[in-house]
Amino acid sequence: MPNLNTLIDTNLKLAFRQLRSLSRSVTFSRKTVGFDFNTADVDVAETADIADVIFLGAKKSNRDKNINKSEFLVKTSDVVDLKLFDSFTEGEDVWSIDTIIRDNGFITMFIAVKGHAGE
Repeated sequence: MPNLNTLIDTNLKLAFRQLRSLSRSVTFSRKTVGFDFNTADVDVAETADIADVIFLGAKKSNRDKNINKSEFLVKTSDVVDLKLFDSFTEGEDVWSIDTIIRDNGFITMFIAVKGHAGE
């Protein structure tokens, strides 16, 4: 009998393949800025990870029409810990990760924001 985690992961991969019309390949990233007080150097390090996300739906902000909030799903195994990243890029669009709604160890549901106030 197969391991339950393996069975869930296999079916999750199948579900993502079936939903590929809603899927987008994105690059998750995080910029870390450090300062060396001894040398006065600024160190910038960037971490990146590529994964497929499923677009669930967009909601316009009630306060600002230039802000687009959307819900996404990502396989947790593709991005080990979403808390390590602050944004993702899809083509030319940069989305800021706003809120992690749920992470059950297999799938992570989160809200991302695109746009800036006053644009």
